[in-house]
Amino acid sequence: EELTGENQKEAVITEETMGSIETMHEFYQWFDGIEDRVERDADRVYISYIERLKQYQHICQQVLARVDTSLDHVLSLQDHYQQVLLKTNKIRGSCEKLLREKEQLAVFADRVWEKLHSYDNLEVVARRVDELMSKNAMHTELIDLMRQMDPRLMFIR
Repeated sequence: EELTGENQKEAVITEETMGSIETMHEFYQWFDGIEDRVERDADRVYISYIERLKQYQHICQQVLARVDTSLDHVLSLQDHYQQVLLKTNKIRGSCEKLLREKEQLAVFADRVWEKLHSYDNLEVVARRVDELMSKNAMHTELIDLMRQMDPRLMFIR
């Protein structure tokens, strides 16, 4: 029978050690040694496997720690996003309010300008009233001029 490398080693060890066995006690010692060696060799495979598993476990723990850190960053970004969104909505509301106020002020300014524009012609109207008053006439034109002046005077008050 051909022996492989490991079987040859065991056969050599067995032949070497068996040559010195002379009593039953020596045989049991020899057998216990062989049994211990076989267990150690078998255990070596499992110990190696356990070591690899521990390495994988360590790598998985590192990956899990990175995932946890990434999750914390994502949650932090989500909180920041909500804060920015809230502030943006407040700013948008303020801008819309300011725009409405601007439009109201523009309308008001147009009305004021219209009323003030009529005062540009005040000298012309004053001369015309003086002319009509000097004639002591209750001319319809004088009444119209007075009606135009009433709202302007109310505006000034």
